[in-house]
Amino acid sequence: MPNGQWANSDRASRLPRDWAARRAEVFRIHGDTCHVCGLPGADEIDHIVAGDDHRIESLAPIHGRRTGPRCHVYKSSSEGGKAAQVKKPKRQRPPEPHPGLRT
Repeated sequence: MPNGQWANSDRASRLPRDWAARRAEVFRIHGDTCHVCGLPGADEIDHIVAGDDHRIESLAPIHGRRTGPRCHVYKSSSEGGKAAQVKKPKRQRPPEPHPGLRT
């Protein structure tokens, strides 16, 4: 990645040894139609649900960073933002006492 956003990632080491064969099988099954936008030209494989489920049925083609739509970039960014939001502590004001109960 040009900006080093994957510099500390261990994602590649978590892929199965037969990843190239699985990738080819997903393209054979689905063609190059992106599962996010439905347009042809997908050049990467995506885990439909975030995580490490590498079964063929949980993988699908998606437009990568070298294509116009860049669906994988936006999907990954969205997933990362949602994961960070879950970890972030909730900031809520304490409930105000009922006006009739104030002292």
